[in-house]
Amino acid sequence: MNFDSSKYLTKDYSKWTDAIERDSKYFGIGTVNNRIRIHNNKIIENPFEDSSFAFELKEGEIYAYAVIDGFNGRWIVDFLEQYLLSNLYFDHLSDLSVKSNEEINDLLINEFVDAERYLAEQSAETLVKRASRNMHLSNLRKNSPEYRENIREINVLDEELRIGAHAVISLIVNERLFVTNLGTCHCFVCVYDKVNREKKVITLETEHSLKNLNEIQRLISMKANVQESNLESSPSIEHTRCFGDFYSKCLFHEIPRFENCETSPIISSPEHPEASIVIDDSFLFMAMFSDGLVKAIESIEGQDSNPNSFLALKIISKIISEQTLNSAAQSVLDEIKRSFDDKFEQSVFKREDFTLAIRAFETNIKTKLNGLENQSRLTSNEIKFKQIQINDSENEDLDELRSLDYRTSVIKSNDTINSSEQSRASSQVSEHFTNFLDEKNNAIPYLNFEEFDQITANDPQIEKFCQELEELAL
Repeated sequence: MNFDSSKYLTKDYSKWTDAIERDSKYFGIGTVNNRIRIHNNKIIENPFEDSSFAFELKEGEIYAYAVIDGFNGRWIVDFLEQYLLSNLYFDHLSDLSVKSNEEINDLLINEFVDAERYLAEQSAETLVKRASRNMHLSNLRKNSPEYRENIREINVLDEELRIGAHAVISLIVNERLFVTNLGTCHCFVCVYDKVNREKKVITLETEHSLKNLNEIQRLISMKANVQESNLESSPSIEHTRCFGDFYSKCLFHEIPRFENCETSPIISSPEHPEASIVIDDSFLFMAMFSDGLVKAIESIEGQDSNPNSFLALKIISKIISEQTLNSAAQSVLDEIKRSFDDKFEQSVFKREDFTLAIRAFETNIKTKLNGLENQSRLTSNEIKFKQIQINDSENEDLDELRSLDYRTSVIKSNDTINSSEQSRASSQVSEHFTNFLDEKNNAIPYLNFEEFDQITANDPQIEKFCQELEELAL
């Protein structure tokens, strides 16, 4: 899609999605709004920042699903919801069925890259304004009203720059399943092993946070401070990759944890399994959900719990007991919400937005799960799962693929699998992505200041600053 037309992709303007068939046959969604309890038992609820979509793009052949988890604001979530879908629908639908697995994987990677590029262009003006205010401070007395006003304006601009989102998107093309994620949204499939008569949960996303050993190693190699002990002047690192958050990406030198880094350790490289997954009659359902749900489960069950197995058990129970997939998804979230609120009834707490999307792989999923509950035994198992690895080391070939152990969680009613035992998969960057890496395989800044010539024309300091940024990008 041409970026010039992207301005029309807003919640208020766009109604084009009304013409696309929504998947109401295989899909169910549940949501719970955030809640914060502060001192004196005061309750605060902020605007809901999650989003999702589920569409049947081509009858019986192509389906598209996504869960998008926003933070510090909503505009990036609204943009991604429509941009990712519109590109698939308008630009690729005609030949999607005949594309190879590799071509579809590259297509999804490029969708994420193009979306991030557009977001960067939209944030460039804010960065220029912020630089102007910052340079102006040096000419002001710290106790003057004008200085305080400039600080206030800088803080407002910083809040805009901190807006971002995480996303996971799944595409089903003729019984082939493709998943791509960026950030901390989650996705797994629940399958039934007929030979061993057991249900298994297979994780299909790579979590981009400090729970991921590969991400910790990447940040350490970039000289970031990843110690768990909180720095008084710098909050903990909530994510290591995301859409947006250009404060962390462009002004990282102002963050104490990143003050020794040469480039920002917060990047926007998405990841996905190397190949598609062929859907067969062993597939029961897929779950996609925002990280707020994982944090709540870990708060209830403990940090060493297995949220995917916990959630899969809940989903199976609710699909069997509820009438629809929508009511099943909502019932799962309502039960977790009540458990969380009861546990922290007398405490100061923060509960984030929950979104849970369930995609069944057949229409009679309720009957099938009910039968399996009575017949199957439950034991532990692990499988091999090949991933593409994104590598930031200058000494390793970006095209090398590694086969990693990818542990599946077999569902047990008293599951105590330690999350640290689960292998964390990472991916190798698509060859298209090398255009955005320098010789050290670090992400190249790609801000375009051409639109702001009029702003900088009369200010030599700002003009010099912009020239320096453009030189860095080259």
